[in-house]
Amino acid sequence: MRPGAKGAGRVITPRLLGGEEVLANEYDDPRRPLMDWLRQDDNPYFARAYVNRVWGTYFNVGLIDPPDDLNLANPPSNPVLMDYLTQGFIKSGYDMKWLHREIANSQTYQRGWTPTDTNKNDERNYSRS
Repeated sequence: MRPGAKGAGRVITPRLLGGEEVLANEYDDPRRPLMDWLRQDDNPYFARAYVNRVWGTYFNVGLIDPPDDLNLANPPSNPVLMDYLTQGFIKSGYDMKWLHREIANSQTYQRGWTPTDTNKNDERNYSRS
């Protein structure tokens, strides 16, 4: 901030999203509380967002689209699949290899790219590659 600007000299304490204040001087690495919070089993944000991004990388559209709009008014196209992948990713210890393998071995990923008469206009339901 430039000298004399409104709010200059004000100290802002960081806070976890929907959580407690983080006093950086209590940690060797001030990023530690953020990483611990991201990897909590009950954190509804990180694993879900990551799974959606990986899915979107494989299929050019996430289970939630647009990928940055993870709110209640924008539900996933397949909530059961989203929950399965998210919970599996958490249970695997956030193992990216598990997630990629699970998607790549799925029937959805194994579909051919050639459109048929019944799916030639489908851009949302993963009926073809």
